[in-house]
Amino acid sequence: MYVAAFISLVGFASGVLSNSIFSPCKLNDKSCIEKSVNLALPKIIAGIPELGIESSDPMFVDLIEGNLSIITYKFFNTTIDGYKDCTVTNLKIDEELTKLHYDLNCPKLQLNGKYEVNGRLIVLPVEGKGDFNLVAGKYLMTAECDLKKIQGSDGKTHLSIKNFKLTMKPLAPIKFRFQNLFNGQKDLSDAVHKFANENWLEVTELVQEPVWNTCTKKIFGYVNKYLKTVALEDLILNCSINTPCKVSDSSCMEKFLNTMQKEIVNGISELGIKNSDPLFVEIIEGNLSILKYTLFNSTLNGYRGCFISNVKLDEDVTKLKFDLNCDRLSIKGKYEMSGHLIALPIEGKGDYESVAAKYIVHVESDLNKVKGSDGKLHLSIDNSKLKCVPQDIITYNFENLFNGRKDLADVIHKFAFENWREVAELVQDPIWNALFKKITISMNKYLQNIPLEDIIQS
Repeated sequence: MYVAAFISLVGFASGVLSNSIFSPCKLNDKSCIEKSVNLALPKIIAGIPELGIESSDPMFVDLIEGNLSIITYKFFNTTIDGYKDCTVTNLKIDEELTKLHYDLNCPKLQLNGKYEVNGRLIVLPVEGKGDFNLVAGKYLMTAECDLKKIQGSDGKTHLSIKNFKLTMKPLAPIKFRFQNLFNGQKDLSDAVHKFANENWLEVTELVQEPVWNTCTKKIFGYVNKYLKTVALEDLILNCSINTPCKVSDSSCMEKFLNTMQKEIVNGISELGIKNSDPLFVEIIEGNLSILKYTLFNSTLNGYRGCFISNVKLDEDVTKLKFDLNCDRLSIKGKYEMSGHLIALPIEGKGDYESVAAKYIVHVESDLNKVKGSDGKLHLSIDNSKLKCVPQDIITYNFENLFNGRKDLADVIHKFAFENWREVAELVQDPIWNALFKKITISMNKYLQNIPLEDIIQS
């Protein structure tokens, strides 16, 4: 039932529900997920009228029908109490977000309403209509759910619960009370009640499935209403890898770093990680031997298409090497420049744009191990040394060079185009260092959420 809390499984809701009731979790962090879910339960059970989501405690169900092999029954206008005290354990979600498993533990559940029944209660005939009351002690319900990704009206991907299967197990005696059995014949009614209460487990296993399936179906309807309001990208924080990597397993570490890269690019507001494509940098300063320039309010586009390869990690986990491979990057903003562009004098200020077809950046980073707020060790990227190698043509456009003198500006642009590699090697380091500094800040915020033991096998 409490996949209602699955909407908060890694803690990120928006809109009607405040982020403050959830805690960010990794997808494979079972204890964090369960804690987040169970903290969110009271909010969800209370209902969200703005979304047409009614309270689940008490829950009102118009009709419950049980058409079983030896008995048929109907419950009318049933009220169910007790869900607010239930808790979720053993919650598991697959990496593809297509399967969900959980156990629902309820200390007490109670049903009241009207009934009609006819057939056999295991060995005894039973029939009647009137008021009924069921009081269950401890109950365990295990659910297996199918999840589906659908496109919402906002054009984004949303999760939806499509199918479920419940396994129900009463763990304590259940008290049955049906008024007016056998049209009020007390002796027959007493015999049925005595049998039901003495054989509560067998009786419950016979009749329970239609009841709990109907309740769960109603709750999942509410869940899907909520999920329509929350895009998957705002719901799931996938800060995780399947298993910790061996230090020597470069392919495993490469997978982890590319997962991190992908998620950082999209931004993770709950961790204070801003979107990295576009990536905004207020100021980039190049104080070179023959050229000085300042780039203001620069925006980099295309980082989303970068990927990491050739990963190497030393045995002590203090040094990390990798290649950052990028296709088509563009950067634009405002500039001020004076000095020499290799052999040509240059000066100007105005708008600029540069487009690179392909780049490889060789990265060597120092790693530190720091103790996090969770008491565990986390990795932190301390210093990075970059070697930037442009692989294809880079174009440059600087408006208002030489205070608008087109003849001089054309000479510079022609020289820069024809000598794109040499020009790039002259000016690129301050730009890449400034960009990677911002990216490293996001990486470290991400790594603060994942203990070292979940990344590297001890």
